Parts: sequence; C-alpha cells; structure tokens
Amino acid sequence: MEKAVIYVRVSTLDQNTDRQIFDLTNYSKQLNLKIDKVFSDTISGFKKGFDDREQFNLMLEYINKNQIKNILVSELSRISRQYIHTVNFIHNCSEKLINIHIQKENLSTLNKDGTTNGMVQMMVGLLSSISSQESATLSYRIKSGKRSEALKGNSYHGQLYGYDKIDGRPVINQEEAIFVRKMYEMLLQGFGCRKIATYLTEAKAGQKVWSSATVHSIVTNPFFKGKRRFKDIIIDVDAIVSEQVFNEAQTFIKSRFRFVSDSKHTNPFASFIFCECGATFLQTIIKKNRTDLYKCSASCGVKSINRPYLIDEIKSLLETNAKLTKDKEVRANFNFKIKLNKATLLKNENRLLLLEKMSQKNYDLYTSEKIKESQFDKALLRYEDEELKLNQMNTKLIETNKAITNSLQNEILHYSDNLEILKNQILPILDKIVIGEKHCTVHMKGFSMMYFYIYRGHELQSYRNHLKKHGSNVAFKPSLKIEGLDEDTQMLLDNYLDLNPY
Repeated sequence: MEKAVIYVRVSTLDQNTDRQIFDLTNYSKQLNLKIDKVFSDTISGFKKGFDDREQFNLMLEYINKNQIKNILVSELSRISRQYIHTVNFIHNCSEKLINIHIQKENLSTLNKDGTTNGMVQMMVGLLSSISSQESATLSYRIKSGKRSEALKGNSYHGQLYGYDKIDGRPVINQEEAIFVRKMYEMLLQGFGCRKIATYLTEAKAGQKVWSSATVHSIVTNPFFKGKRRFKDIIIDVDAIVSEQVFNEAQTFIKSRFRFVSDSKHTNPFASFIFCECGATFLQTIIKKNRTDLYKCSASCGVKSINRPYLIDEIKSLLETNAKLTKDKEVRANFNFKIKLNKATLLKNENRLLLLEKMSQKNYDLYTSEKIKESQFDKALLRYEDEELKLNQMNTKLIETNKAITNSLQNEILHYSDNLEILKNQILPILDKIVIGEKHCTVHMKGFSMMYFYIYRGHELQSYRNHLKKHGSNVAFKPSLKIEGLDEDTQMLLDNYLDLNPY
C-alpha cells in the first residue's frame, strides 16, 4: 500500500478542517492509499501565494524527504484559487511523478502507468479558471457590500471604546462617553497620556488597566468628533466631542511633540524591562535636576535604579556571556542541547501522529456505535489536551534552539555605547530584565537567567570608585556600616575593606 499525505486549507479561523480530513481519510481507502501525515493551513487561497503557506511548504519538504508520491485534496481550490499557481504546481508534481488526487471531482493527475492524465489537465485548466473567476467575483461583491453598508451607517465592528454596536451601527455608550470627554478635557488642561491612563485605571473606567497608547489612540481618532473613516470615504456618525475640542486637542499634541522631540533619549531596554511586581520599569530623564533612572510604573515600592549604571552592568553581563559562548566546552554543551531538543521534537511529532490515528479510531468506533458518546467525548478531550501540551512544548523547544543558535552565531564581543545600536544588538538574545529590591535578573533567550546585585546611593558611589581604582577583575565589597562608630573609625574601616577586597 502506497503512502500519501493529506493537504487541507480553510480561509479563516472560524472554519474547521475536520470535515475535509475525515472525508479524505475515507477517500484514501478507496484509492488503497495509507495516510502518512496531514498538513493544514488557515490562509486565503486567493490573496496569498505558496510562500505564505507554512504547512504547504512543510508538506513539500516532507514528501521529498520521505519519497511520498501521493497528495490528497478535497477539491482543486484547496491548492489555490489562482489559475497560474494551480497549473504550475500540478505540472511540477507530474514531473516528479507525484500524483494529486482530487476527491470532489474524483480525479487523479497521473495515470496508473505514471503518464500525465490529459483529460485531467484539460479539466484542471477549466476548473481553475472558473474557481479564480468565482473568487474574484466574490471578493468584489463582499467589498462592494461592505462599502454600501458603511455608507448606510452599518458595517461597524463595535470595538471602539465609547460606542456600542446596535443593529450594525455605532451608538454612543453614555457611560463610556463620560470618560472619553474626560480624556480630552484633561489633555487640554496639560495632562499627558500616561497620567490620563493612570486616572482612568484608578477610576475603573471600563474595568481595565489603561495604557498611554490606548489613550493616545482615542484622543487622535476623528471618529469621536463624528467622522468615521471607511477605506477612502468619510461617514458621519454621532459625535462624543465637538470638532472644535478635537482640533484643539490635535494642536496641543503636535505642540507637545515638538517640545519634547529634541530631548528624546533612546531607551535600549524598551519592552524588555519589568519590575518584580509585574509592572513596566519606565525610563525617566530630567536634565535640569540630573534625574537619569528607571522606576516602577506602578510605584509598588521597589526603589528606582540608576540608568547609566544599569546599562553598563547589563552590557558587561552580555559581553561575559558572549565570551562564554566562544569556549569549546560550552559550545559543545549547547550543540548537544540543540540535538537533544531536536530529538524531543521528533518524538513529539511521532506522538502527535499517533494521537491523530487514535482520534480517528475513536471517531470510527463512535460512528459505528461501538462506544457511547460519553466515552467518545472523554477520549477526544484527552487526545486534544495532550496534543495542545505537545504543541506548546514544541513551540518552546523551537524557540530555545533558535535562541541558542543565535547566541552561538553571535560575533558581538563588545556591545556598543551607542544606545540605538545596542538596542538592535540585544534584540535577538535578550528575553527580559526584571528589577527587584536587591537584584536585577537578566533572562537570556535559550539560557538560564543571570543576575547581579543592585547598588544604589552611597553603595553605588563606592562601587564606581572601586571600578576606577581596581577595575572589574577585583570583586567589590560594599562598605560595612556599624552603628555607634565615629567618623574617623568608619573611614579606617572603609579603607581597610578597600585595600583587602574579596
């Protein structure tokens, strides 16, 4: 019995591939073929080419690697809805003696002796042309229908704060509208988006945590002044704020942007740095009072940390790690870990194939009334739960291998003092930075976490003096403060510790 693969495709996430798989599995029995693997894509067959289909390309690799000569599809449009793509694919498969079996039309592209089925080629051209024309017509009708509905005030998706969706139309939510007007009011009083977001969160507006980006998107959206944009047309809707208030807000935002643009400072750890409480650690720079630090956005009590100090320490940690990856023994261990992960991936893939067969057997037993519905549901739930866990594990293993490979291939030994360059350098290897009261933990992609002790205030100054005097090769020991010592004795103790570091 020859091996075959199944390829199924749906256009949207709310469509299900189970019917296609079930029908093609039964169809394979009629053709005396054994299903080896199933590949499934969720992507439009009209707008996207083959390069955008992950599972389709994995299928091609798989059949080439395993010498599989049969592909089953439910209908021609599952390959593509574009004529040229379909014809080229069938031609390439025919040259490699790969037979494509199309269930709906009960066609095979090759005869039993391996020659091209001329009738199929003619029908393929006709069917593909019809399919392509149907898709183009359907696409035009959908777009035209949406535009027509939008002009009538309909075709609203109901995802904008301040409005509800009623019968397809945007209708002002009066409770939410109060907070929308408050945003514009506070903005024109001089409050920034971050402070407005804090106010909204504390006021429990919408029962969610607000971000400055969300506030900014609302105070710059002309929808709230009654002008809804749909593609290239403007549609009048009920306004929450007047056009005058909206325009004043835009003028204020533009003037504020011009004011702060010259003093902008690159944040190399943007989207990477967090407080141990889970909140973001914000970069705060105020030149006139020499403030240059990171602090918790939730003000949870974890102390702020000196910004230049943090940048230098993390750069040093990354450089140490970069040198470590050049060590032969370390590289050997990393390569072994990659192989181990690949072996686990292969094991998981085999298990997934087995689960697929077990699920099919479970379905066959149920449809033949050999097991009860409760037994079928229980088994199905167990299979799906294991499948989800295996897929999650595989995703993590793939990400880990990619991160380790990036680190092994990383040629950077010294990280730039230019923060824009540094930001790009750390992107492939850094996962996150967590600031605590005493320690900073740096999570590297594919590695265990690393950490260092955080110095603040007097300790930070002593640490910097130590680096100037001894460099980083000599360990720093913070000053020992003992209550009751006079100033001279404390100085003698500090000098002794400085001369006798450990």
